Parts: sequence; structure tokens; C-alpha cells
Amino acid sequence: SEMCIRDRDRRTASISFNQAKEAMRNGQYDKASLLLKNAIKCEPKNPAYQSYYGFCLAMLNTNLHEARDACKKAIQMEFYNPEYHANLGYVYFKAGLKSLALKHFRDAIKWDPENKIAKKFLSVMGEGDQSEIGPIDKMVGAVKNIFSKI
Repeated sequence: SEMCIRDRDRRTASISFNQAKEAMRNGQYDKASLLLKNAIKCEPKNPAYQSYYGFCLAMLNTNLHEARDACKKAIQMEFYNPEYHANLGYVYFKAGLKSLALKHFRDAIKWDPENKIAKKFLSVMGEGDQSEIGPIDKMVGAVKNIFSKI
């Protein structure tokens, strides 16, 4: 029946997401993005799958348009989720769109003052000073930490 297929898809998607989180913790963003793509195919309306798919693409520095669209979809579904704003901020950061990046990092902080990625980027970006951003590798440590919490 239709219902069973949906349940099976949801389970498949959830397994893929868990494997993707593990891959992200290990820095395997290419593997994670494939797993998340599969999760989205099974359950397109799950905002976490969309947002972290976008985030992985940004980490890989590929398909930034697709990354932006996925992250935006997540925010349309859950505008109050700080992680999704931080992820979109990161996509804009990678695309060199500093003022949009700042906007979403600030939104993340508005919903969660302790959001690690947003805090880190806002301090590195000198909150509003868009001249010099400094090396991206400083960020990767902070990025690894967040996946222990998803």
C-alpha cells in the first residue's frame, strides 16, 4: 500500500541521514552529499536533509546555486531553525556574498546566541567588517564540532 512505501522511504532517508552525519564528522563531504541526496529523494520535505545537503555542497565548493536553493528550502520550512540559517550563511560565504552571509549568521544568532558556526564566522568577519576574512581552515574545527550534535 501507499502508506507502507512512504514509511519505508522515511526509514531509508533516516538511515542515509545518520550515515551522512557520520561521514561529515569524518570530513567526507562528498560521501555525505550523496547520502543526503538519497535522503532527499526519499523524503524531500525534510528540512534537515535539504539544509545539510546544501552545507555539504558548500564544503565541497561545488554547485553553490544548488546548495543555496537546498538551504533556502529548509528555511522556508523552518524559518526559526538557527542551524539552517548558519548553513545558508556558510553557502553565501563560500559564494563570496558577504552581506548575505552576515545576514544569515545574524539570524542564526537571533534564534540561538550560542550557535557555534555563526559565532565563529561573525567574529572572523569582524561583524560587519567585510574587508578581510582570514583563512577558512580556522573554521573547519568549529564545523567538525557541530556534527557531534546534529
